[in-house]
Amino acid sequence: MKRILIAYGTRFNTTAETANLMADHLRKNFDVEVVNLKQKKPDPNDYDAVIVASGVIKDRWTREALYYLDKLEKYKKPYAMFVSSSYTLSKPVHVKQEYLEKIAEKHGLKPILMEAFGPMLDFTKRMFFTKKLQMKLAGKAFERKTGVKIRNDGTNDFRNYANIHDFAKEFEKKIMFT
Repeated sequence: MKRILIAYGTRFNTTAETANLMADHLRKNFDVEVVNLKQKKPDPNDYDAVIVASGVIKDRWTREALYYLDKLEKYKKPYAMFVSSSYTLSKPVHVKQEYLEKIAEKHGLKPILMEAFGPMLDFTKRMFFTKKLQMKLAGKAFERKTGVKIRNDGTNDFRNYANIHDFAKEFEKKIMFT
């Protein structure tokens, strides 16, 4: 059975949840490991295919995911990239160009698949005051950019689950016979 790695960097856990949704789909046909790059930096050569993901806040990938892309420069097997970003709701083309295509080019990468998914802002989770304040500020910025009203006392999930499923399905097709 082929081994797949989904390695991610996240700030507010949306990218982790999205990675796990993909893993659930891929586990039907593959041995899948989902790894938070803050905790572990696995060797991509131990896997038959890799997906690297990051949340994008303030125009930046997470540091861990960005550094991990360097490991893929010499990786000869199939790999893909995705980001989670609130910008996908107001500027989806911009997000793909700036946070996927340009990042891939800067690192000399040619992924078989790239996609941008929407955010989830969850104010129901227990957080330290500073993290909750960051979330509220991110929510306000999100409202200004998109015009979409944010509930500061609940969950605001803007991910398109069909797109996440389609990404996993397309990745599966591309690596099935490699």
